[in-house]
Amino acid sequence: MFLAREGCPACGGNGRTLYRCPFNAPPISTFLDDYFRRPLKLPGEYRAVECDTCGTIYQAEVGDEPFLATLYGEWIQSIRPEDDPQYCFDVANPKLSRDGHELMTAAAFLNIPLAEMVTLDFGMGWASWARNARDLGCESHGYDLSPERFAFARKHGIITDLDATFHFINTEQVLEHVTDPAPLVADLASRLRPGGILKISVPSNLGLKTILGRLGAGQPTVTRDEIMPLQPLEHVNCFTLKGLELMSGMSVVRPSLLDRYAFLPGGISLRHPKKAMKEMVRPFWRNPANLYVWLQRR
Repeated sequence: MFLAREGCPACGGNGRTLYRCPFNAPPISTFLDDYFRRPLKLPGEYRAVECDTCGTIYQAEVGDEPFLATLYGEWIQSIRPEDDPQYCFDVANPKLSRDGHELMTAAAFLNIPLAEMVTLDFGMGWASWARNARDLGCESHGYDLSPERFAFARKHGIITDLDATFHFINTEQVLEHVTDPAPLVADLASRLRPGGILKISVPSNLGLKTILGRLGAGQPTVTRDEIMPLQPLEHVNCFTLKGLELMSGMSVVRPSLLDRYAFLPGGISLRHPKKAMKEMVRPFWRNPANLYVWLQRR
């Protein structure tokens, strides 16, 4: 059911254990039972290890393929797109969406018209990003493990094969779930065109070592917000910027402020003033709970 990872999933380095607790003992068992709303009797242990080389914090024990199929196929239920107001707004208004603004920034940074960009949404879920890319004129590809989501994406005009090279690959909240991320990142990097961008967005380690220290000192409970960066069973990797660079072999690049405002004009609407204000501020602000990186293939 569980497999042991002997080295850092980002760089292969050695590490030290920050905290350990059997999955079937409090406070981890209490969190899991409450979160999944079912009693779980799991073997193995939640063991958080920090890499000595790159600082990545990871779970040393991860689920095998049958367990992960059960976890993501049965225990975790995502909201359907038609029931998600944000999803519905974004696909109806791609130029106003956060994803649309990211795509416009990428086009400006790469100096490529949107109509000539080839994009991949890897781990696309219900294909919101991929649909926005398509509606903005890109040749939009998408990939997901779920056959249902593949079929949904194809129904909405998303190309669901990887027989292409890409200007921009989107991985949004994906790599924290991946048991062996380094080969995957290498494969995605090989699919980039020269100068292409691999975007990685994952939870940051904000507050993680503090909460692990408190758990080690006997804190009796843990909330989802506290443990989210390394959430038991699901978020098995909590990367650092150094770890992502070492894993990918690529350099971090940052679009200019002018590129980040490439959505102007036409990318905000005064009919949605709160959203317009957020989008005008966003180029200056990054969520400290999220690690957001563009890596460029040279």
